[in-house]
Amino acid sequence: PFGGLNVILSGDFAQLPPVNGNALYSRNVSMHQEARQKPWEQENTIGKHIWLQFTTVVILTENMRQIDDSPEEAAFRRALGNLRWRGCDAADIALLRSRIAGTTPDLSVEKPGFRDVSIITALNKDKDQINATNCARFAAERKLTLEDFYSIDRLSTTEPKRVDPKKKKRVYSTAKSISRSAQGGLWHQPPSTSEQIPGKLSLCIGMPVIIRYNEATELCITRGQEARVVGWSALNYPKWPGKKYLDVLYVELVNPPHPVKLPHLPKNVVPLTRNAESIEAQLPNDVYMRISRSQIPVLPNFAMTDYSSQGKTR
Repeated sequence: PFGGLNVILSGDFAQLPPVNGNALYSRNVSMHQEARQKPWEQENTIGKHIWLQFTTVVILTENMRQIDDSPEEAAFRRALGNLRWRGCDAADIALLRSRIAGTTPDLSVEKPGFRDVSIITALNKDKDQINATNCARFAAERKLTLEDFYSIDRLSTTEPKRVDPKKKKRVYSTAKSISRSAQGGLWHQPPSTSEQIPGKLSLCIGMPVIIRYNEATELCITRGQEARVVGWSALNYPKWPGKKYLDVLYVELVNPPHPVKLPHLPKNVVPLTRNAESIEAQLPNDVYMRISRSQIPVLPNFAMTDYSSQGKTR
């Protein structure tokens, strides 16, 4: 099915299920195409047939993210292995409980090593609230001023994306343009209402951020890469006095897979430019608008969802 090419798929069956729809190996995905199937159901059926043509399976068993030989690391690896298959015993549970903050004087989230570490949460709305609160806290502790940078939004003619059967139908705006009141509403909505592309980025120097787009894999500018803000170039927003939008954001990559050195920039410092994405953004009245949003593809990194945290090494 791939034109004679050899294709290797990699994944982890113990990770969380897909956010939208079903896994291709799910029994809820039909093996037969029918006239009444919706387009996304037809795509799932085709995908399942392709999936079933893979006949060679290699199971990797060694954890390469924790390879130290200390007893503590060995116990942690064992707990992680058992946790994958819901097989934790009393020793594993005791180890995990010993790491709960507040159980001992040595474990405090106020310590410098934990204070700005990203909190893992289940819901995007909680992630957004934690990020907003900690952006203000981070700037205040360093006596810095948060700078607000706004997205450039335009109405889009793109058709709505495929319907997620798990979610209720959306109500769309019939407006022919984005009014000033609607634009203000779009800007002040959290990122979870606009497909994780923020209408407003509040930043200061040194703030931890996470990159949301695979812009240049050879430069380690990839989705999920953590970084710190080191500078920016911004322009005044036309017709919106006092508001600015980012032209370039400079960030220092945190623990990239390999060192990055660009001309005239310090080691591991890279520029990020705006991307234009067609999205469905939710207004405060729960009505959706199909817009093209141009914004730097980053979010504050004081919190992330459990889905985003999968596969990360600490």
